Amino acid sequence: MYTPIFLALLVVFSSSSVSSRSLTSSDLKVLERFWQDDSPKQPLPAANDDKIDIFSDIEEIMGEQNDDRCYDKDKTNCETWANKGRCDLAFTKARMEEICPMSCGKCKAPAAPACSLSEYGCCWNGVNEATGPNQEGCLTCKNYKTTRFCENNKSTCDDLSSEEFMKNYCAETCGYCSAFA
Repeated sequence: MYTPIFLALLVVFSSSSVSSRSLTSSDLKVLERFWQDDSPKQPLPAANDDKIDIFSDIEEIMGEQNDDRCYDKDKTNCETWANKGRCDLAFTKARMEEICPMSCGKCKAPAAPACSLSEYGCCWNGVNEATGPNQEGCLTCKNYKTTRFCENNKSTCDDLSSEEFMKNYCAETCGYCSAFA
């Protein structure tokens, strides 16, 4: 198992873009931790002319992401890679921050919605302004799709690709109404 990993690391460190002189002690410690890790490894991709791109498989699976929200684009591997120090390695840092910004600690706290500054705050949806106390002027917080539909899709309430839809059409099932009951 270590032979393919060793060969891949050898290719990376013998390439013209990365030399042993450019590695920091932090880089070397991360490589040492990686070498000592006995957990099963996914095989590294084959080397191209100059480098190994450990993220090529992610782009192939995920496609290009155009979402401005800060989240890890590879939910399976980002935390593991970050724990191995890849956010700080000179030759993977920029790519890690692009693919795994949350795990690398690069996410900023979201700005408060404009309605939070209004006299009565936001409606349950976090977007519209309440016009009076107790959620006056807000849409009723309920499921606007059938109960069966909402229950069948409950697992997607927090999924980035369907969160907005579920908040608008299955608010009760997803638990958005409980704070205002």
